[in-house]
Amino acid sequence: MCLLRSRGEVSNLEPAHDYAEYASSMLRIAEHAGADMIETEHLLEALADGSIEVPGPEACFRESMQRAEEHASQGRTDEALEWFERSLSIRPRTPAALLRKAELYESRGLVMAAIGELEALMELEPGDREGHRRLVALYRSQDMVREHNLEVRRWKALKGAKEQRP
Repeated sequence: MCLLRSRGEVSNLEPAHDYAEYASSMLRIAEHAGADMIETEHLLEALADGSIEVPGPEACFRESMQRAEEHASQGRTDEALEWFERSLSIRPRTPAALLRKAELYESRGLVMAAIGELEALMELEPGDREGHRRLVALYRSQDMVREHNLEVRRWKALKGAKEQRP
């Protein structure tokens, strides 16, 4: 209860009220963790007393990207997409994760989802030639003439601006 109290999940008002908040928080955490309340309670106690070390965001990001790639290489697309999504929840502006998600969606025939990921990638990396090429190809495959033409014009404008720089 100390860890939950220190994080503002449980107040320090009266025992009955505190226990109701504690039980509610523990049920929610246990449900998200896929564990029962006793296991969750032991886990939180270990976190509170420092016997379990939680890796930092950078380590979590690297591991989630690695796991995503492992799942993708083994043909487990759904799991790979979940891990790429976890990576993006840690570091939302990650072009590599967006590109890989687009590739995986496209491989499953989910072209509109792939287009969405590539559009997000183009916002982050407007000079990404491969991203533009894939996005234009997907627009063309879906007969999205207007979007195709806009993307081609945008690429030409970027290319022209690059060429004019000293």
